Amino acid sequence: MDFQKQLGERLRICRVNKKSSIEEIALLSGINPSHLGKIERGESNITLKTLSKIIEALGSSYSEIFNFDKPFQPPKEPLIEKTLSNLYYLTIEEQEHIYQETMLFRSKK
Repeated sequence: MDFQKQLGERLRICRVNKKSSIEEIALLSGINPSHLGKIERGESNITLKTLSKIIEALGSSYSEIFNFDKPFQPPKEPLIEKTLSNLYYLTIEEQEHIYQETMLFRSKK
């Protein structure tokens, strides 16, 4: 994969992980949404000025975007993190009970 496509893919993955639409990031960065789409698909060259605007709109950093060896991690959800940390203090049976309860909630949707 060439660099332009790699960079576009990284920007797209970062945007999706942060649960932002192309329209939201385009508005925040002051770029046309169709141009941003072309950048994400690797179809358009990008200037450093435009890249800087996109990275700022994403709330990201150059190091996060250009570290092609490290996959993006989904954003941390504070309530999920607290819940997970509390699970470690429960017995296996209690953990199993909580798991079964969460499966009930999922089946209701």
